[in-house]
Amino acid sequence: MLARTYRQNGPLRREFYSKFNKDEKYFKGKLSELASNRIFRFFLPRSAVVMSNIVLPAGKNSVIEIDHIIISKTGIYIIEEKNWRGTYYCGPDSWYVMTGYNKFKPIKSPEKQHERHYRFFIKWMIKNGFGQYIDMVKPTLLLNRMEFYHSEYIKMNFYRFPFLLLFDIYDDYFTEKKRIPKEVIDKIAQKLAST
Repeated sequence: MLARTYRQNGPLRREFYSKFNKDEKYFKGKLSELASNRIFRFFLPRSAVVMSNIVLPAGKNSVIEIDHIIISKTGIYIIEEKNWRGTYYCGPDSWYVMTGYNKFKPIKSPEKQHERHYRFFIKWMIKNGFGQYIDMVKPTLLLNRMEFYHSEYIKMNFYRFPFLLLFDIYDDYFTEKKRIPKEVIDKIAQKLAST
């Protein structure tokens, strides 16, 4: 099948990565993202586009990095991937990691981080003339290897493995009525690649 791929190579991305501290934790995260990218590319249809590590403007002197964007006929999936080990409790306002028997330490919520990504991605879509497709943007969390003590408060779609996300994307091919034309898929991908 092999979905198509575009690589962002615009000035914003080059500047972002030139200043980025690439430590061991960074490379472990990127390895996981690379594996997910390969799974998405191999199992999605040729009509889909897979992009990874997309840097977009987020206000004055600020940027966001979206781990993966899948643009398909049935939606635009913006994906935040976390490859954390451990057991997590997701409360109504905060996330916690289990540190011992019945002991939890607060952590930054990837959901809140991704809600910010979603807001700026929607602004980018509108600014670049793709506003009619914002209802098809689907913010998604890919939470690899995480065990959940409690997850009922997670509001956005989340998956524990890339294949589970693929099942839902394929399911959308049968249930979604609205479609994104191939020409528009290509225009969105080209515009993202040049940002």
